[in-house]
Amino acid sequence: MDDSDQERKRVNLRVEADTKDKWDAYVDKSDEYTTLSGLIRSAVNAEITATDDRDSDGSRDDDGTSDSRDYDERFNKIESLLEEVQQSVESQYTDVPPNDAGNEPQPYPEKEVFQALPDDGAAVTASQLTEELDYKTSIVTNTLGEIMRKSESVESEQIGGVTVYSKEV
Repeated sequence: MDDSDQERKRVNLRVEADTKDKWDAYVDKSDEYTTLSGLIRSAVNAEITATDDRDSDGSRDDDGTSDSRDYDERFNKIESLLEEVQQSVESQYTDVPPNDAGNEPQPYPEKEVFQALPDDGAAVTASQLTEELDYKTSIVTNTLGEIMRKSESVESEQIGGVTVYSKEV
Protein backbone atom coordinates (compact mmCIF):
# COMPACT_ATOMS: atom_id res chain seq x y z
CA MET A 1 0.00 0.00 0.00
CA ASP A 2 1.45 3.36 -0.94
CA ASP A 3 1.35 6.51 1.20
CA SER A 4 -1.68 7.99 -0.59
CA ASP A 5 -3.77 4.87 0.13
CA GLN A 6 -2.90 5.09 3.82
CA GLU A 7 -4.16 8.67 3.98
CA ARG A 8 -7.48 7.94 2.21
CA LYS A 9 -10.47 6.36 3.92
CA ARG A 10 -13.28 4.43 2.21
CA VAL A 11 -16.88 5.53 2.73
CA ASN A 12 -19.72 3.22 1.69
CA LEU A 13 -23.38 4.12 1.30
CA ARG A 14 -26.64 2.85 -0.17
CA VAL A 15 -29.25 4.68 -2.25
CA GLU A 16 -32.28 3.67 -4.26
CA ALA A 17 -31.51 2.33 -7.75
CA ASP A 18 -33.41 5.25 -9.33
CA THR A 19 -31.25 7.75 -7.47
CA LYS A 20 -28.04 6.06 -8.60
CA ASP A 21 -29.31 5.89 -12.19
CA LYS A 22 -30.09 9.62 -12.08
CA TRP A 23 -26.60 10.36 -10.75
CA ASP A 24 -24.96 8.13 -13.38
CA ALA A 25 -26.90 9.92 -16.10
CA TYR A 26 -25.77 13.28 -14.71
CA VAL A 27 -22.13 12.17 -14.71
CA ASP A 28 -22.52 10.87 -18.30
CA LYS A 29 -23.81 14.30 -19.37
CA SER A 30 -21.40 16.33 -17.27
CA ASP A 31 -18.30 18.03 -18.59
CA GLU A 32 -17.10 18.53 -15.02
CA TYR A 33 -17.40 15.01 -13.58
CA THR A 34 -15.99 11.77 -14.93
CA THR A 35 -16.93 9.56 -11.98
CA LEU A 36 -19.85 9.23 -9.62
CA SER A 37 -17.42 9.41 -6.70
CA GLY A 38 -16.18 12.80 -7.95
CA LEU A 39 -19.74 14.11 -8.14
CA ILE A 40 -20.51 12.90 -4.62
CA ARG A 41 -17.28 14.33 -3.18
CA SER A 42 -18.12 17.67 -4.78
CA ALA A 43 -21.69 17.61 -3.43
CA VAL A 44 -20.52 16.83 0.10
CA ASN A 45 -17.87 19.57 -0.07
CA ALA A 46 -20.47 22.06 -1.36
CA GLU A 47 -22.79 21.16 1.53
CA ILE A 48 -20.00 21.59 4.07
CA THR A 49 -18.98 24.92 2.55
CA ALA A 50 -22.59 26.13 2.56
CA THR A 51 -22.96 25.00 6.17
CA ASP A 52 -19.76 26.82 7.14
CA ASP A 53 -21.01 29.95 5.38
CA ARG A 54 -24.36 29.80 7.20
CA ASP A 55 -22.63 29.15 10.53
CA SER A 56 -20.31 32.12 10.09
CA ASP A 57 -23.24 34.55 10.08
CA GLY A 58 -23.76 33.84 13.80
CA SER A 59 -27.38 32.68 13.40
CA ARG A 60 -29.03 32.10 16.77
CA ASP A 61 -32.51 31.46 18.03
CA ASP A 62 -34.33 34.10 20.05
CA ASP A 63 -32.97 32.55 23.25
CA GLY A 64 -29.36 33.02 22.02
CA THR A 65 -28.68 29.35 21.27
CA SER A 66 -27.91 27.77 17.93
CA ASP A 67 -30.87 26.10 16.29
CA SER A 68 -30.20 22.37 16.80
CA ARG A 69 -32.84 21.52 14.19
CA ASP A 70 -30.57 23.07 11.54
CA TYR A 71 -27.70 20.91 12.71
CA ASP A 72 -29.88 17.80 12.76
CA GLU A 73 -31.14 18.56 9.27
CA ARG A 74 -27.62 19.15 7.94
CA PHE A 75 -26.33 16.03 9.68
CA ASN A 76 -29.11 13.94 8.15
CA LYS A 77 -28.36 15.38 4.71
CA ILE A 78 -24.64 14.61 5.05
CA GLU A 79 -25.41 11.15 6.40
CA SER A 80 -27.64 10.53 3.38
CA LEU A 81 -24.87 11.66 1.04
CA LEU A 82 -22.42 9.34 2.77
CA GLU A 83 -24.83 6.43 2.36
CA GLU A 84 -25.02 7.23 -1.35
CA VAL A 85 -21.22 7.29 -1.58
CA GLN A 86 -21.12 3.88 0.09
CA GLN A 87 -23.49 2.41 -2.49
CA SER A 88 -21.49 3.96 -5.28
CA VAL A 89 -18.30 2.38 -4.02
CA GLU A 90 -20.01 -0.98 -3.55
CA SER A 91 -21.38 -0.82 -7.09
CA GLN A 92 -17.85 -0.50 -8.43
CA TYR A 93 -17.40 -4.13 -7.44
CA THR A 94 -20.70 -5.32 -8.88
CA ASP A 95 -20.43 -3.44 -12.19
CA VAL A 96 -17.57 -5.63 -13.46
CA PRO A 97 -19.02 -8.79 -15.00
CA PRO A 98 -17.79 -12.06 -13.46
CA ASN A 99 -16.11 -14.71 -15.59
CA ASP A 100 -17.55 -18.20 -16.00
CA ALA A 101 -16.10 -19.25 -12.64
CA GLY A 102 -18.06 -16.39 -11.08
CA ASN A 103 -15.36 -15.18 -8.73
CA GLU A 104 -12.91 -13.16 -10.83
CA PRO A 105 -13.72 -10.08 -12.91
CA GLN A 106 -13.26 -10.61 -16.61
CA PRO A 107 -11.65 -8.12 -18.96
CA TYR A 108 -13.85 -5.42 -20.42
CA PRO A 109 -15.98 -6.73 -23.33
CA GLU A 110 -14.08 -4.62 -25.87
CA LYS A 111 -14.86 -6.74 -28.93
CA GLU A 112 -18.62 -6.80 -28.24
CA VAL A 113 -18.81 -3.08 -27.52
CA PHE A 114 -16.71 -2.17 -30.56
CA GLN A 115 -18.85 -4.36 -32.83
CA ALA A 116 -22.02 -2.73 -31.45
CA LEU A 117 -20.86 0.71 -32.62
CA PRO A 118 -22.36 1.69 -36.01
CA ASP A 119 -20.00 0.96 -38.91
CA ASP A 120 -21.00 4.18 -40.72
CA GLY A 121 -19.33 6.38 -38.09
CA ALA A 122 -22.66 7.50 -36.60
CA ALA A 123 -22.38 8.66 -32.98
CA VAL A 124 -24.23 6.86 -30.18
CA THR A 125 -24.35 7.17 -26.41
CA ALA A 126 -23.23 4.46 -24.00
CA SER A 127 -26.88 4.14 -22.93
CA GLN A 128 -27.90 3.37 -26.51
CA LEU A 129 -25.24 0.67 -26.71
CA THR A 130 -26.42 -0.72 -23.36
CA GLU A 131 -29.86 -1.33 -24.88
CA GLU A 132 -28.22 -3.57 -27.48
CA LEU A 133 -25.74 -5.30 -25.16
CA ASP A 134 -26.25 -7.25 -21.96
CA TYR A 135 -24.09 -4.94 -19.82
CA LYS A 136 -24.70 -1.98 -17.51
CA THR A 137 -24.06 1.51 -18.88
CA SER A 138 -21.06 1.93 -16.58
CA ILE A 139 -19.41 -1.19 -18.04
CA VAL A 140 -20.05 0.01 -21.60
CA THR A 141 -18.69 3.48 -20.76
CA ASN A 142 -15.58 2.06 -19.08
CA THR A 143 -15.04 -0.35 -21.98
CA LEU A 144 -15.23 2.49 -24.51
CA GLY A 145 -12.69 4.37 -22.41
CA GLU A 146 -10.37 1.35 -22.48
CA ILE A 147 -10.72 1.04 -26.27
CA MET A 148 -9.93 4.74 -26.72
CA ARG A 149 -6.95 4.46 -24.36
CA LYS A 150 -5.51 1.50 -26.28
CA SER A 151 -6.19 2.62 -29.84
CA GLU A 152 -7.63 5.35 -32.03
CA SER A 153 -10.44 3.14 -33.34
CA VAL A 154 -13.11 4.88 -31.24
CA GLU A 155 -13.58 8.58 -30.64
CA SER A 156 -15.83 10.51 -28.30
CA GLU A 157 -17.21 14.02 -28.22
CA GLN A 158 -19.62 16.09 -26.18
CA ILE A 159 -22.84 17.07 -27.93
CA GLY A 160 -25.25 19.12 -25.86
CA GLY A 161 -23.62 17.95 -22.65
CA VAL A 162 -23.89 14.26 -23.62
CA THR A 163 -20.88 12.09 -24.48
CA VAL A 164 -21.30 10.23 -27.75
CA TYR A 165 -19.00 7.60 -29.26
CA SER A 166 -18.29 6.54 -32.82
CA LYS A 167 -15.95 4.29 -34.78
CA GLU A 168 -13.08 6.08 -36.42
CA VAL A 169 -13.86 5.97 -40.17
